[in-house]
Amino acid sequence: TVGGMALATASITVTYSAGSAAASTGVADCTGAGTGFAVNPVVTVQVRQTSVPTFFAHVFGLVNQRWNLVTVSGTASAEAFNPSNAGSYAVQPRCVKPFMIPNYDPLNKPNCNTGSIGQCNSFVGSLSDGIITNPGLVANGGVIGERFWLVPDCSVGAATNCAVVNALPQPNVTAPVSPNLQYVPGQTPPSSTALPYAKSGACNNISSTYAQAIAGCDQSTAYQCGILQGNNADLTENPTAGDTANGVQCLTHQATTETTDVLTPSGQDTLDPFATLPLAAPTYPFVIQAGTDNPLTGTGLSSGNTITSSTSIVSLPIFNPGSTMTTNSVVPVTVVGFLQVFINFVDTSGNVYVTVMNVTGCGQNPGTVYYGTSPVPVRLITPPS
Repeated sequence: TVGGMALATASITVTYSAGSAAASTGVADCTGAGTGFAVNPVVTVQVRQTSVPTFFAHVFGLVNQRWNLVTVSGTASAEAFNPSNAGSYAVQPRCVKPFMIPNYDPLNKPNCNTGSIGQCNSFVGSLSDGIITNPGLVANGGVIGERFWLVPDCSVGAATNCAVVNALPQPNVTAPVSPNLQYVPGQTPPSSTALPYAKSGACNNISSTYAQAIAGCDQSTAYQCGILQGNNADLTENPTAGDTANGVQCLTHQATTETTDVLTPSGQDTLDPFATLPLAAPTYPFVIQAGTDNPLTGTGLSSGNTITSSTSIVSLPIFNPGSTMTTNSVVPVTVVGFLQVFINFVDTSGNVYVTVMNVTGCGQNPGTVYYGTSPVPVRLITPPS
């Protein structure tokens, strides 16, 4: 409502930057948009109310006798900007976490990780299309809301590097937790920035650049979506030796780790509902509840209150799993998309329990139809006026 009255659809105007088919047709569908819209697209919204009551302004002589016909309006513009080298498509999130995950969906088809790897569907299609393989909510057979463990494709207890368990990361039926998807560490820059606040001591144990990139913000690594072998997996890092656990604890404010499947919040934010395994599918739209160690609890927020964002929400690169992994090596990989997840929990062995919130594929074909929403940075460039 504006001025106490419902706003008519005709009073909302949406315009798009040059090059968009929608700019000329007025249809709010960006499929097939030209390059002028595909790079750093701008969307402007204007809201108008044509008959706002101005009784008190009339009393003070500020308007004429037709006080009930005053029109007010507000306009704002937002831009999705492209920080990557991914050609025309802005599909590189900021502060990506260095968990390189293969393009296998461990829950589609059902129980696919108990048999041949060929039985698993992918998260996204090929580089030429970027299509989401199973779009939509998990209740309808989609990927959004899936919950599974990310398990290091490395032997627990390896001294300084990733002693590879399987040559190709995949769902692993022999892992201690299930359902699961194996990951390998991504290559990280010499240092990352902005280690977040945490009440636990985990942030005091952040030493490797890999752990820094988890706990803080890696703004140096360009995850080049769709670029053939544009990034590296780094198996000289051992994610099972405490770096993953410390990094995730520091990031999410999780105070303690456990080695069992009984997940009890110990400071981190949670998705509703949160319970012991097996967890029910979360309520959609997702509801995030502040944990007891959320930094905002020091400013008057109570734990358990609903919040709109969380450091537990992270974006992970999805890579083409065709590259063979060898111990203590740097392996070039091709990023084909990103998976946005909510981190529920990490254990001492670097197993991370996540809920899928979003997925996007790269795609380099301008004529492609895309499914899903890219977790790209969006900024307000013209404040409401």
